[in-house]
Amino acid sequence: MTDRFQPILITSQGDLSSVLSIRRGEAGMTCEQLDDHIGFHERYVTKLENPESGSGRRSLWISNRGVALTEMGSLWLQGLGLRLVLVDEATAAELGAAPPPPRPSTAEKRRWSLAARAARNEPSRRCG
Repeated sequence: MTDRFQPILITSQGDLSSVLSIRRGEAGMTCEQLDDHIGFHERYVTKLENPESGSGRRSLWISNRGVALTEMGSLWLQGLGLRLVLVDEATAAELGAAPPPPRPSTAEKRRWSLAARAARNEPSRRCG
């Protein structure tokens, strides 16, 4: 992982899932490796990365009443070396916060998984 992470504007569950999926890929970790690192049950990261799927799990709730990060969402962030910080718009602009990058495709996440497994001489398994 890189030492510095550019501040990202998160306005939805999808934004958070996309950013954390990209972060995992940049770290060269498979979903299963991150599950092990955090102590999650097998394939839980896949559920967090795909909250809109039938078996997906939410990690963030945003409403007109506020923002709530689930306990699993908090562990997911920490497992990737990240924290969620709320700031006003002026501070976000001052920090250079950017919109989230496009959500990676399933094929792109599959390539990350295959590359990580090849680097570790592990057999291929599906991820996300």
